[in-house]
Amino acid sequence: MARIFRQSWSKRMSDGTIRRGKAAKWYIEYRDGDGILRKAVGFKDKTATTQLAAELERRADRQQSGLRDRFEDHRKRPLAEHLEDWQNDILHRGRTQRHADLLYVRAKKLLDGCKFAFWPDITPSAVQTQITKLKDRDGIGTRTANFHIQAVRQFCRWMVQDGRAPDSPLAGLRPQTITEERERRAFEVDELRRLIDAAEHGEPWRGISGPERAILYKVAVQTGLRASELRSLKVASFDLESDPPIVTVTAVNSKRRREDTLPIPQQLAADLRHHFASKLPAAAAFAIPASYDTADLLRSDLAKARAVWLDAAEDEEERQTRTKSYFLLPTDGEGRVLDFHALRHTFITNLARGGVHPKLAQDLARHSDINLTLSRYSHTKIGDLSEALSALPDISAPPAEKVSQRATGTHGAGRPEHPSASAKQAAPRGHRQRSALTPFLTGMGDATGRDMTVACAATPGGAKKTCVETRPRGFEPPTCGLGNRCSILLSYGRRNQLISTCLIRHTHRLNTSYPGQAAAGQPSSEKCEPCVFAAIPREFRHAVFGC
Repeated sequence: MARIFRQSWSKRMSDGTIRRGKAAKWYIEYRDGDGILRKAVGFKDKTATTQLAAELERRADRQQSGLRDRFEDHRKRPLAEHLEDWQNDILHRGRTQRHADLLYVRAKKLLDGCKFAFWPDITPSAVQTQITKLKDRDGIGTRTANFHIQAVRQFCRWMVQDGRAPDSPLAGLRPQTITEERERRAFEVDELRRLIDAAEHGEPWRGISGPERAILYKVAVQTGLRASELRSLKVASFDLESDPPIVTVTAVNSKRRREDTLPIPQQLAADLRHHFASKLPAAAAFAIPASYDTADLLRSDLAKARAVWLDAAEDEEERQTRTKSYFLLPTDGEGRVLDFHALRHTFITNLARGGVHPKLAQDLARHSDINLTLSRYSHTKIGDLSEALSALPDISAPPAEKVSQRATGTHGAGRPEHPSASAKQAAPRGHRQRSALTPFLTGMGDATGRDMTVACAATPGGAKKTCVETRPRGFEPPTCGLGNRCSILLSYGRRNQLISTCLIRHTHRLNTSYPGQAAAGQPSSEKCEPCVFAAIPREFRHAVFGC
């Protein structure tokens, strides 16, 4: 049973008397779940202190019964301690110190701005409000704001995975929609040449010499390496004596977290040999500024290159024309920018313009998705689009002579005239000749429902003709059928076979005559089976047989 009391105090006064009294707050004395005697500070109100004592006793009972809340201690710890533990855990998982510090600073900036002191204080609405304040006050973009949201959400997920919280209060917080997406453009070849020339002959920039900047641009635009990857390279990362020369990016410094080996052009390898001549293998390959200064570095050299280009104008009119252009400007009229990462865009764009296979371009760019290579990093210009139009057919030529097409089974449309027997030319031996009855047979099928026609070819010796079934061409379905005109006693297969036999016997009226029979145009003495002949449509029978 918990005991509630107020502590007594005594104080000796200056005149030697002793003053005694009671503390303003009540205190609670109780035993926890392990049986240890504890003392807790209550309130000035005795009733409130009594309620707190009852709650402490219930917690002790739940602890003894094994129902203790295991997250209780973590909820009482300040968020600053949890953030430090999270930062150390990132380092222990093999991440770099820079990466761990970046995530820690972003999450702490957001949590401190919301005035969160303990874990139960975190709410999604407060975080979203603070993000809006950062965008309005500090002028950060939506992408940077999403980086802060990503960091604080990652911290909350770690709290759950580490067993410090039952769930994440920011699980439903989503990144903001990016509407001011930065679009980069690729350098033109002349722009690249003037940029490298201006850098090589320019003054040092923050301690980085001109030749150092020039070789940096060459490597970036001919290998597609990112600024962070170039910053991590050592002289030993290059093997310039192999065939072909290669550069290796370690897995810890590669964006996709795997070791990458890339080839180097021979001319670039020759420039690198000269550049590394006075450097040790363990030395940094290039002098490159921090990530937030690479854009300033490029803009500085772009301004120098543009100034030289403008001064090279022959007259004032040409200078005015050049001044109005976006040549070597960091931003063009469409809002597309030139920054250090645009050199990587230029590398991939030049591969596409050179006709490199998309799979090879994807491997050189080290992209997991080829759509990223072709859509985001490959840039086209109006000249490329104009050349692509040359593949279209020429429709300005005069139309060819109109050729009549055979009927496809549509009733009353495209019925061919009866050909004359004298107009027929003898087919070569073994050659399959299209029968004159073929147009009328379209729509008659075999037992499986397939359309068929009749074609005849002379056998060796010319004694007789062999007629076989062939399939007509075309996509339009036939509309002439015999299903409702034939005796139900005959199967479809038997019906079609008899009709074919009957029609073949009367081909002498339209094509040629069989040996031993009457001349063309004379009626044949052979008769068709009545049920079969009656099954032929009247207009069909009249057009073919004249009856």
